[in-house]
Parts: sequence; C-alpha cells; structure tokens
Amino acid sequence: MMPLQLSVSLPSDTLIAGSRKETDMISVVTLKNAHLFGPALPTMFGLRHKMFVERQGWTVPSFQNMEYDTYDNPAATYLIYQSPSGQALGLSRIAPTDRPYMLKDVWPHLVQTMDLPHSIDIWEASRFVIDKNLPVSLRTTIKHELVLSFLEYGLKYNIKGYVGVMSPGIWNAVFLKTGWKIEPIGPLETLQDGSRIYPGLMPVSQSHLNAVRNKTGLADSVLQERIYDDQETHHRAA
Repeated sequence: MMPLQLSVSLPSDTLIAGSRKETDMISVVTLKNAHLFGPALPTMFGLRHKMFVERQGWTVPSFQNMEYDTYDNPAATYLIYQSPSGQALGLSRIAPTDRPYMLKDVWPHLVQTMDLPHSIDIWEASRFVIDKNLPVSLRTTIKHELVLSFLEYGLKYNIKGYVGVMSPGIWNAVFLKTGWKIEPIGPLETLQDGSRIYPGLMPVSQSHLNAVRNKTGLADSVLQERIYDDQETHHRAA
C-alpha cells in the first residue's frame, strides 16, 4: 500500500479555465449515495488508476482501469471535486479508524508520539488526487476546496482529527500552505524507491477552519451532500 499523496492524471473530459460555476462544490460520496452523483465513483477509481498504476507504477489492485484497495469498502467516504460532466478531477478518501486502516496495517511503526488511533472520532485520510492536466488556477481551487472539505466534514460529524502519511513536500504544499497546522506524529522514513514520508495528525476545530478560510479566501461552505432518498442539502456558511 502507498501513502496519501498529491497525485496527477490525464483528465477524462476537457475543461476550460474558469468554466466551473461558483456554486460547484465538493461532493460527499459513499456507496449508499453514489448513484446520485453520476460518474463520480467510477471516474474516481479511474483517476487513481491513471496516476498510481499507469504514471507511477504502483503495484496495487486494479480492474478495468480502476485502482482500488481493501480500504475502498462501505466505511469509506469520498470527497470528490467533479467536472461539469461529473468526472472526478480531484478527491480524497476518508474513513474512521475504529476498523482496519492503512496507517495501522502498513506503517504502525511510524506513529511514535501518540497511540495508534482506534476511534469513531479519529479518521484516516488517504488517496489524495488532483488532475495535473488542468489549468493551474483550477488545480489550486480544487486543492483549497478539498482541504476545506476535510475540516467542514469533520466539524459536522464530530471528528476530532484525521491521520495520514505522506511526503514532506505534500504536507507542506497541500496543507501547511493553506493554513492548516499539521502535527507530525512520527519520524521521517525513506522508502525503498527513495521517497520520504512521515505520519501526521490533521486536527479538526473551528479555529483551524477559520485559518484555512482566511488563507484561501473561501468564505462559503464547499460541501455538497445528497442522501439516498434524493434530497439534496447544500451547507453554506452563515
């Protein structure tokens, strides 16, 4: 298994810079509501396949050009930025740590400043992907909205924080530079391919959300949730 990592892929459909509406948001997709978000789920797996399998050569399971692993299960929630036609352009996977999760199963030795979490209120974040073939401004927007979506979702569902493992460059470029102060929870480790990773705790609080809003300039909520009976709720900041 591989760590949470900012990733790139070729897009499934052409998108012109500035073509997305201001009302576009981060789709909160689960196995229960996936049918309400068009092609979000299959194109999400496809985006991951193009990046992790085709571009980076990861040895991970795939089927019909879709990458998946054992953590893609009913407990997983996907935060997905979709194109106007519904294609996944950026995403991350989150899931509670009260069941098997990647950091505990694959890199438990890395976590040294806290006990390995096993709780419904500490979640793991993994499989962070943004399509590199998009305009820089849109990639930045997707990054900012995905980071905000972690915090908004966490506050709504009483999540105290997320754990993840990634490279120092990604911790810095994706989270620290958007105003989210990540807490290292273990040492830097060099993998066989020469890449370096370390585990971190992503604390969730209103003050962290405010800091990211101030840094990114995004004042409104980014979450779009749809329940299985097709009622849709957009959560906007007051």
